[in-house]
Amino acid sequence: MCSHFDEWAHERAYLLANHIKTNLPAPEPIAVPDSNVRLIRYHIQSDNHPADLTFILWSDLSIERKRQRLCYDNGFASIAEDPVIRKVCTDASPVKYFPTDIIPRASLNNSLKMTLMNDCFSDAVFYAGASGRTIRESIRKALCVALSGGDRSNYDCGKPLNQGNITLVSESLGSKVLFDSVACSDTRLGADEDIKIQSQQLSRLRSAVQRVTNVYMLANQLPILNLADQDGVCPGKEESPLLAADVEKPGLKGFVDLAKPPIQIDRTEPLLGELQIVAFTDPNDLLSYRLVPDDAEPQQRVKFVNVLSSNTGSFFNLFEWPITAHGGYKDNSAVIQILLWGN
Repeated sequence: MCSHFDEWAHERAYLLANHIKTNLPAPEPIAVPDSNVRLIRYHIQSDNHPADLTFILWSDLSIERKRQRLCYDNGFASIAEDPVIRKVCTDASPVKYFPTDIIPRASLNNSLKMTLMNDCFSDAVFYAGASGRTIRESIRKALCVALSGGDRSNYDCGKPLNQGNITLVSESLGSKVLFDSVACSDTRLGADEDIKIQSQQLSRLRSAVQRVTNVYMLANQLPILNLADQDGVCPGKEESPLLAADVEKPGLKGFVDLAKPPIQIDRTEPLLGELQIVAFTDPNDLLSYRLVPDDAEPQQRVKFVNVLSSNTGSFFNLFEWPITAHGGYKDNSAVIQILLWGN
């Protein structure tokens, strides 16, 4: 949620590299074919333990709609104040509707309206509608590329994915998008070959998530975002009978069922390790919630952890700046410590 550009990824990659005392290599930007999603990939070497750090940026999927429908509300002066809003609202002139460019709005309210509402919460509304399918389809392609070591030709998971443990870090709305993209098929009816390709893509992604050892969710919004789901049914499931099995569930529940299927008594293959899901919540964040651990059965080897940590101080214990409360985790040393070392 909120518009993110390359600088957003580089800032966080630099921060993580600095914490583990290693040099940050040059970023490798990767355009995902047939989508408006981009990857920013870093190959980090630390104490002979190489790791691929890949950021998935999908803001370009919603920016044009914001530019057309919401940027007029910010006004010229407000747009100039914020570098992110300046990029989002490029060429979006409010003069078309309001030539005087006068918005009698208090400065703090204006800042919150421009960022938290017009740029951030709008993404949640965008995803909850028909555009959610396009976002999920694009994220699946991005995951295929990311799990192939950046091989953009493997956007359909046509080739086997790399092996190795996987840690996922999601932020805000990104958690819901990530889980739904893996758990829900969204299959479009079409040629048999197209359906076969989509089935293969989803099958390989679902196999890959069984290698996920940790999921870190920053600014967990699942409780309120899940209100958009109808009785635990994946979006558009009725339209996709060829692939959507009755057991298909959206969100974290669907993801957990795929990552850690219940143990079978007669199971012959070796068991994979425990999956740890950590939800970070600033207690003063208006948009975040603690995670209720009812999305897994006891035999699924899933551990749920809630971490309450304020991203900044409050004013006389009365008020914490909402933007920082929701998105200031990069400056929270306790959160970074857990992300890197698990404690």
